[in-house]
Amino acid sequence: MVEHGLAIHVSWNPVTGCLHLCTYCWARRLALTRLKRHPHYAAHGFNPALNEKAFSRRFKPGEWVFVCDMGDLWGSWVPAEWILKVLERVRDFPSTTFFFLTKNPSRYLEFLGEMPGNVELGATVETNRDEGYSALSGAPSPSERLRAMMELEWPNKVVVVEPVLDFDLDGFVEALKRVKPSRVYIGYDNYGHRLPEPPLRKVELLVKRLKAFTAVHAKTLRRAWYEEAG
Repeated sequence: MVEHGLAIHVSWNPVTGCLHLCTYCWARRLALTRLKRHPHYAAHGFNPALNEKAFSRRFKPGEWVFVCDMGDLWGSWVPAEWILKVLERVRDFPSTTFFFLTKNPSRYLEFLGEMPGNVELGATVETNRDEGYSALSGAPSPSERLRAMMELEWPNKVVVVEPVLDFDLDGFVEALKRVKPSRVYIGYDNYGHRLPEPPLRKVELLVKRLKAFTAVHAKTLRRAWYEEAG
């Protein structure tokens, strides 16, 4: 989950659900447990669904809105009509900033001609390593996501390295430099999944090197689960 530096930030879920099936997905767990009696999730679970009631919501000037934190609006399975409907509603609030986050950023390229100017386009990229990633997620590989974000011509691009997985320091820094993000979020897994994560010192080096060319927001930074405390 991403938190913005602005004082006023909210989430909005006009589309919910995801088929990436990440083993560490907090949103799926939330939808199927604490939210399972909510009418929308009772009907759809975490299967992709359009939430028509959400389109009546209004937003204030200056708000920062995380769009679809309970799903991936840009997944390959999402109908273009749903995406266009969301973008049309975003256009109604030009003084509000809308933040998108996806593990399929190549889909942004399909909609650039329709993209309102008041959006930030984000991608989750937990590592630069493809090897072993398919055991954790069915999303496009990290290298595919990095290439798509490099190709994407947009003034406000964001990369979220969360939950951080082990990476090649030089290669990851160089790839993120080529993406040219306006900011990068970095954080460890918060839910005890014992992922193949890097040692804390390595993440600290990544943060230091990224700060040379972009803003970095450190989230949960802790020792890797396999490191000794103290």
